[in-house]
Amino acid sequence: MEGGEKRLVDVTERLRENIEKAGTDLGIRQVIGKAIADMSAAEKIVYLSEKAEFNRWKKEKKKWIKIWTTFSSEIQPLITAVRAEISSLEDDDFKHAPSEVQERLQNRKEGLEIICRMLERLPQRQALTGVNESMEAPLLKSLQFPVKKMEARFRVLANRHDILLETKKLLEEIQIEESKVRDANYDLVREARLDTDRLKRTVTGFFKDHLLPASDGLERGIGDEDRLREPLVPYGNEQDLTRRWFQAYHRCDRLLKKFMKKIGLAQVRAAQGMEFDPEWHTALGTEANAAFQNGQILELLRSGWRLDKSTIRPAEVLVVRN
Repeated sequence: MEGGEKRLVDVTERLRENIEKAGTDLGIRQVIGKAIADMSAAEKIVYLSEKAEFNRWKKEKKKWIKIWTTFSSEIQPLITAVRAEISSLEDDDFKHAPSEVQERLQNRKEGLEIICRMLERLPQRQALTGVNESMEAPLLKSLQFPVKKMEARFRVLANRHDILLETKKLLEEIQIEESKVRDANYDLVREARLDTDRLKRTVTGFFKDHLLPASDGLERGIGDEDRLREPLVPYGNEQDLTRRWFQAYHRCDRLLKKFMKKIGLAQVRAAQGMEFDPEWHTALGTEANAAFQNGQILELLRSGWRLDKSTIRPAEVLVVRN
């Protein structure tokens, strides 16, 4: 955008200088003719640059609308699948299991119920309130100074005095028109950028505040599996039942991860032994460990997530500090 605007300023400045240097009426006409052609080329660059900038933001906004549309269309099938997993647990094997086994497994199921209710509330939340989803902007305007029409204005002038007056008048008209067009184009591009930024913040904020907590719940449930299964070890005859109930967390987690992949969400890599990267990771603490070098990740405490090129939430980690 700056290249075209600079050329436009240069043309008008050179026009004044060259007219003063021109010794004859013919020379002045030649100077004006060249300036008009240069001006037309320069304002076209400005227009094309602004149009390209507008289209870039328009494309970016369509991408975020598509992400939200995919979320809206896929969330109900996910809820149905998770609800079916929960409903399938209380079969005859469970009903005939010892009461203590039933009680502990019911506690496990309640955790899944909470996560399912979190998902069920998502369609009711209006994430895009106040955001203009459409983007039907008027065509960007360019300067309305056709070269032939401007040349005709000077062709009928007979003397140097009239040419200079007409040049001054033309420069004033160009300045007024350029200001009007530039303001109009700038407003269109600026609104496209602001609207896209608002949409991006709204969608990523919604996922961070309302979708990721459901994933965190499943992650914690899977992480606590060994501790929660330990009291059920004495009930050896119920191992198949216990395994199936505990595997429900894994099955629901796979369903949710598949859904999140569809809308473009991906986990931030944060494996043990990786170098800590402040762009993707947040250190919640440090711990000495001779098996690793300083600055390496020792443990992942909570998964991080990214969407497109944006970090929605960095991974929370424990970092080695010997």
